[in-house]
Amino acid sequence: MIILTMFILLFLLIATGIPLAMAIALSCIVSLWIGGGSILQVFQTMWTTADSWVLLAIPLFMLAGELMDRAGVLKRLIRLCNAVLGPLPGALAIVNVVVSMIFGGASGSAIADTSAVGSTLIPIMEDEGYGLSFSAAITAASSPIGIIIPPSIPMVFFGWIAGVSVGDLFLGGMIPGILVGVSQIIYCYFISRKRGYRAHSVFSIKEIFSASKEGLPALFAPVLLIGGILFGIFTPTEAAAVAVVYTLLLGLFYRELRIKDFFQSIAASAKTTGMVMFVAVAASAFAYIINMEGGIELISGLISQFKLTPTFFLFILFVLSLLLGMFIGVNESILIAVPVLLPVMNELGIDLIHAGVVMVASLAIGLLTPPVALCTFIASSVSGCSVEEITKASIPFIIIFIIIVITMITFPAMVTYVPNLSL
Repeated sequence: MIILTMFILLFLLIATGIPLAMAIALSCIVSLWIGGGSILQVFQTMWTTADSWVLLAIPLFMLAGELMDRAGVLKRLIRLCNAVLGPLPGALAIVNVVVSMIFGGASGSAIADTSAVGSTLIPIMEDEGYGLSFSAAITAASSPIGIIIPPSIPMVFFGWIAGVSVGDLFLGGMIPGILVGVSQIIYCYFISRKRGYRAHSVFSIKEIFSASKEGLPALFAPVLLIGGILFGIFTPTEAAAVAVVYTLLLGLFYRELRIKDFFQSIAASAKTTGMVMFVAVAASAFAYIINMEGGIELISGLISQFKLTPTFFLFILFVLSLLLGMFIGVNESILIAVPVLLPVMNELGIDLIHAGVVMVASLAIGLLTPPVALCTFIASSVSGCSVEEITKASIPFIIIFIIIVITMITFPAMVTYVPNLSL
């Protein structure tokens, strides 16, 4: 009765436009009050959730992402990538993808990637004769790579809920994330040749050398983080702190990070962290009530009757994640769905590292598909191009994502190979 009341209230509150975190928390409190449960337990669960060393990585990665843009890191990455890739047809489109891969490899946030890279590159691409919808689409479509390539804030949440190594999840996303990026680069190259998008610059050893002097220290950031995790030098939470310190040092090296920028970065990351953590603690209370009322055992029992194979269940997870990603955010989907699905995955003997990367990659597609489509909406806001036009131009990139996720499910070694190297 309490579970049914809670779900009905949740859908009603979301339909009225109440923010998701508030809707989850209110549905928990009201349903327990109606059912005669202990409301105090909701607040105790929320407090226990927030008191986590693993989750400390989230505000730190967000702060690193904010600092990267203000410290001049992003523009130097763009210059370096352009110096190397500029002579290719469709160079700016390719640079867009590569910069997103590198930027995401330091901030772990697709939203920050879309906003920062889009505001810089989309106007330049438009001036160079690229179609506006294509420029916005490639910016939106390359940004979700940042939550597959390590580090990844959604993977922090999955690892925390599932009780598995966040570092292994990070490493598991390396090969799939790189494959998505390489596939997008190949598509951009051929579509640029077909449409006549020209090279952005001529090959120049002098320009490559000049851009490398300032760009290579920025390029070293994701190498430092991934290498440190791979070789066991530091944990993901410590890696997040290293990312902040290293970005601060880059800001001092480039002489662009002012005291004002530093405090603005802290304020922006604190605001975003507050919103994300509110959802996290509310979702933990939601999952606690479902478990307390026997909901997880009921779901596990129903699914076990179908005698699913691990591979078939991962395809179900893929479809479920696609649907969830279309209506709610990536982090929110993980926080709500994983506690319910985790017992089933354990019962079927599914590798949780494999399942986590599959789920995050599947949810990443939702950042491009309406009605939510956060990356698409941000790209629309930055470019002035309509959401409908960007979505239409994004279809080939969405297909690329889907093909790679299906390949990940079919060939688990794509995910598990690199984490096994770190053992």
